[in-house]
Amino acid sequence: MLTVIDTCFGWSVSGWSEDSSSENDTVTLNSEIKNDQDIDDMFHKLYELEKVPEASLLTEDEKYAVKQFEDSIKQHPDGRYSCALPRVKSPPPIGESKQMAISRFFQNEKKMKKAGVLDLFND
Repeated sequence: MLTVIDTCFGWSVSGWSEDSSSENDTVTLNSEIKNDQDIDDMFHKLYELEKVPEASLLTEDEKYAVKQFEDSIKQHPDGRYSCALPRVKSPPPIGESKQMAISRFFQNEKKMKKAGVLDLFND
């Protein structure tokens, strides 16, 4: 089945012909370009379609982290590098986690008593 599509470069025909009697059938395509301006327009359109976008793919937070890294990176006299830990501009609120942390602490303490290893941490 043949498909005809109107593209920005002109009409395009694609697909398989049902009349093919063998794999060696020849397909001929004819194209007409009226003048040099048409060729220039076509190459310009092709270039625009194939051009890699210049926009950054980083989010605002990622850009901020990269800037923090670039501003804080240092090389020490011994050749090692160090940088500051990344910080979030406005961290989300933590919420009420104190009670949950206390509960987990007592659960872990109870498990350690059962296992008989709590005394190792008290010394």
